[in-house]
Amino acid sequence: GEEGDFFYWMRSGQVEVSTVRNDKTLILATLEGSTILGEVPLFAKKPRTATVTATDDVVAIRFHNSDFEALLEHREELREELKALVLDRARTTIERFMASKD
Repeated sequence: GEEGDFFYWMRSGQVEVSTVRNDKTLILATLEGSTILGEVPLFAKKPRTATVTATDDVVAIRFHNSDFEALLEHREELREELKALVLDRARTTIERFMASKD
């Protein structure tokens, strides 16, 4: 995947999060309302692992990862909440991968 230099806070709208497995598109999640996107590269320091596609009009704020990291240095509770979200999404992704095994 691509390097993840930006982190997004989706304020409204709806998106599908997908990846390709065995030449098939696998929908990992449908997210709507106020949520975050692009969190994996922020915490894992790895390239992006999924594609996000708007399925409705989306309003989002884009943060450069370095700016967001600076904010998280001073807000440990926010960092912990985001880590919990990342772990929950990772667990859901693993479950979907296992369910899609051919």
